[in-house]
Amino acid sequence: MTALSDLTPSPTPKAFVVLGYGCHLTLPVRRFLDAVADDILAATGGRSESGDPPLLITSGGFTNQRTAPGISEARRFAEALFDRGVGLPVVLDEAARTTLENLRGVGAILEMRGIAGRDVVVCCDAIRQDKIRYVARRLWRSQPTLWLYDLDRTKVQRWIQRTGGLLFDAAALRWRLVEELGLRVIDARNARS
Repeated sequence: MTALSDLTPSPTPKAFVVLGYGCHLTLPVRRFLDAVADDILAATGGRSESGDPPLLITSGGFTNQRTAPGISEARRFAEALFDRGVGLPVVLDEAARTTLENLRGVGAILEMRGIAGRDVVVCCDAIRQDKIRYVARRLWRSQPTLWLYDLDRTKVQRWIQRTGGLLFDAAALRWRLVEELGLRVIDARNARS
């Protein structure tokens, strides 16, 4: 699996962001993480031109409480990337349950560290690219580079994310009640998985 990149970042990004896709390392998720690790290592060799390594920010909360209690997507993905040789400094965003929360939490981390969105590579599922571009542009006030990966989604999953997911996140950015209702549904689903 190779990244279907928007652009090759130059110079080396100040941060790589890896969004979580569940706490279970299924075959598509393992392939995703293998490809992300290969691409980060190829892009950085572990450090930037200035000698300071970029950050690795993994984002994803405790979304599978019944089947993976106490395990966050962020920690699971950071550990998996470390096991594959990515030794960059890691920052975990363990509060996110949705793409919107991923990008909001990562945005706060970037702001704290003085990193602009344009200096970031977001490694993500290709079917979420439109909503990630849309939300990042509004929350971060700049556009990150996206490295896109195919996580073997069905046609229905692709359609839901490319249409419903984008529309939902656009509405949730505008009306907090929409986001709150969506989070209640997600929390109920996560309690069962």
